[in-house]
Amino acid sequence: MGIPRFGRAQLRIMEVLCSADGEVTAKQITEKLNETEPISLSTVQTLLRRMRKKGAVGRRKVAGDSNYYYFPKEEIEDTKVGLMDILRGMFGGSDEELASFLIQRGKITGDGLDRLRKDLEERNKK
Repeated sequence: MGIPRFGRAQLRIMEVLCSADGEVTAKQITEKLNETEPISLSTVQTLLRRMRKKGAVGRRKVAGDSNYYYFPKEEIEDTKVGLMDILRGMFGGSDEELASFLIQRGKITGDGLDRLRKDLEERNKK
């Protein structure tokens, strides 16, 4: 399976899933997304179904109509590795160029830089 491609709304859903502590319902995702931009529950449910087919979202069914969704970190390790290869290829194999690009575009800000520094310090201790 190739690397999943996502539209804007799907990327917003992924942000919610990646930042959640554990599993969340479609209703919880919808409520979180509606804090910044309107989206209907039925749209979120449709997008989650499509994302599950791509293997980007996990689902746990429980009794009744309830479904709990999660970001399947362990299940997509291969996809992450493939994505990193593509990103490195776009920046001449340089992780530093990739990081610089993200910083310049405002995708990594102060808190993100602090986290990156801590990660680097931890990695350098090993």
